[in-house]
Amino acid sequence: MYLKHNRYNWIKAQMADFSNVRQGDMSGTSYLTPGQHLAASSMAGVLTQVVANPVWVIKVRMCSPTAAGQAQRYSGVINGLYLLAKEEGLRGYYKGFAAGVIGVSHGALQFMAYEEMKKYLVRIRTAEMHKDDQDFLSRQGASVSYYFSTLEFLAMSSLSKLFASIATYPYQVIRTRMMQGSPINTSTSSALNSTTSKPISSTATSSTTTTPYNKLGSTISHIFKTEGLQGFYKGLGPNIIRVLPGTMITFLVYENMSKFFRNNI
Repeated sequence: MYLKHNRYNWIKAQMADFSNVRQGDMSGTSYLTPGQHLAASSMAGVLTQVVANPVWVIKVRMCSPTAAGQAQRYSGVINGLYLLAKEEGLRGYYKGFAAGVIGVSHGALQFMAYEEMKKYLVRIRTAEMHKDDQDFLSRQGASVSYYFSTLEFLAMSSLSKLFASIATYPYQVIRTRMMQGSPINTSTSSALNSTTSKPISSTATSSTTTTPYNKLGSTISHIFKTEGLQGFYKGLGPNIIRVLPGTMITFLVYENMSKFFRNNI
């Protein structure tokens, strides 16, 4: 999360300089457009995805259940990175990367919604000011910096996370299935003798292992055919309960630490 926040703020600053827009005030409110917020967060998300995808692959496989009596694939992250490169090459590090890039929209929508809620609160408070105060500040070329309360930070972070989760949860299901690469056993049999064209007493059977989760298109198709539309939202409720507290705390701590550094450095 820190990596993404860092990249996001740097990209916002570059956009503000390029478009000659005030990047933010002492409350940390950014005055870029919704489209710029969306683009900045998307670019930060892609950069973060490039760095983090190999670790996500290892995490998913280590957390995936194994058959009875079967040893865990990897003993640790370092061992996993080594074996993954040895067995599957560089491409193994980026399994599910396409779905992950699509999933950048989650963070992009979340940050955009969060920034727009902050701007909305500032507009409301400015509108509540007495007209004489507004005229005075306008003549002075000054702007007012509004500080948000803890409750406001928690509300904005939770609402933006809910909005993004509901909009983009299907990609998380798709990405996880692709990273797991769960195999499906299939068999082919021949009941006829190739030379006599007569049935034979024993059936020749060959087993192969395939997976419908090796490509983005086949993954989407398989989930829809076997589980329906609800398959793309499996686990949404528990996922929201799991991530919401962490998101609220992360944004609260980040905003308060940013406020401290803005006021003291």
